[in-house]
Amino acid sequence: MPDAIDPKAITEKGDVEGQIKAVDRKVDYLLGIMFGLVMVLFVSFAALLVAVIQMELDQSRNKQTDYQRLTDQIQAQNTEINAFQKQLSH
Repeated sequence: MPDAIDPKAITEKGDVEGQIKAVDRKVDYLLGIMFGLVMVLFVSFAALLVAVIQMELDQSRNKQTDYQRLTDQIQAQNTEINAFQKQLSH
C-alpha cells in the first residue's frame, strides 16, 4: 500500500510536490483496486449469464424429450387399446 498522506507535512515542511506524488500514488492504487473489482464482477456476470443460458437450453431439450416420450407412450397405449378392442369384438 502506498505511503500514508500526512496533511501536516504540507504546512510543516512545505513539501507540496511530495504530497502531490503521495496523493497520485494513492489514487493510482485505488484505481487499480477498482479496476480489479470491476474485472471480477464482469467475469462473474459473464459466467452467470453462461450458466443461465446453459440451464435454459437443457430445460428446453428436456421438455422436448419428455414430450416425445409422452407422445410415444400415448401411441403405444392407443395401439394396445385398439388390439384389445379387436379381441373383444371377435
